[in-house]
Amino acid sequence: MIKQHSQQLLEDMARRCREAYIACRRERDLLHSGKTSYTKPAAKWDGGEDTSGAVHQPYWPKMAKFMIKHGLTPEHCIRVRFALCRDMSKDPPYPNQIANPTYLEEYKADQVKKISEWIEGAFSYEKAYCASSITLMEEELGRKGKPVWRSVLLDESIPLSALFRYCLARSESIDDVAEEYEIPAMTQYIVARKEYDQVWGNWIPEDFRSSAELAQRVASK
Repeated sequence: MIKQHSQQLLEDMARRCREAYIACRRERDLLHSGKTSYTKPAAKWDGGEDTSGAVHQPYWPKMAKFMIKHGLTPEHCIRVRFALCRDMSKDPPYPNQIANPTYLEEYKADQVKKISEWIEGAFSYEKAYCASSITLMEEELGRKGKPVWRSVLLDESIPLSALFRYCLARSESIDDVAEEYEIPAMTQYIVARKEYDQVWGNWIPEDFRSSAELAQRVASK
């Protein structure tokens, strides 16, 4: 189970690395030229055969391992790395220039500041929004109980994080929802375990904490 979780964790983090990199490249293009010409990463990064016939393995899992090992959020780190490359006349940072220990202190400093400021406010907001969403759906459907809670937790249009959905589903024994969000919840949790533990407290199941920590260690190897 742990090997499966660690593999899924790695895949989910690799997806986030790729999406964050594409977003930053497109934003840089827009600032530089007024249009977003960047479409998708080359085969060198995405894997597959390039124009010369060379075959590459995807680079994103390697970047994901770096993020998991150091407890970093790819969205923060990639944005920081692009910000450090201020000269628009030069090439933007490539994926292999991001997962680099040289920038580790900058990454951590930026992340600690932003995440510490964000987690407590986000937790209060999610609890209030979830409660109001449940009340509205109960009034709309004319019924109460787990089916309503399940519908709210599975509604992706409601701004609730994966970790919130997972923890609430676990507390209410809505097992299929908890299973659906377990891996995304882990990728959210492992980048700020200390901060989440302090703010969320007993909301986070103890066995989930242990599984996430172990999966993080295995996935980062």
